Amino acid sequence: MRPDDLRAVFRRQPFEPVRICLVDGTSYEIRHPDQVSVNRSTLSLAGTVARLPAPLLELEVIIALLHISRLEPLESLSTPAPDPANN
Repeated sequence: MRPDDLRAVFRRQPFEPVRICLVDGTSYEIRHPDQVSVNRSTLSLAGTVARLPAPLLELEVIIALLHISRLEPLESLSTPAPDPANN
């Protein structure tokens, strides 16, 4: 993916959480735009341990943009469709 395309996704207002899928099958969920830094040929991801009083860096991953196969919106993946039988 191109850096400008990724930056556009992460700058959308309001931000929409996404899953980054890599060609090797690995995926990462991005729930806040501050987790991501897009560079010319890489994407840096960072995560924190939320349950601690002062957030600590838990995860730092650098991904080559060439290894990103697709982005999936998290909302549509985690929200089940309504069951018409329950109406």
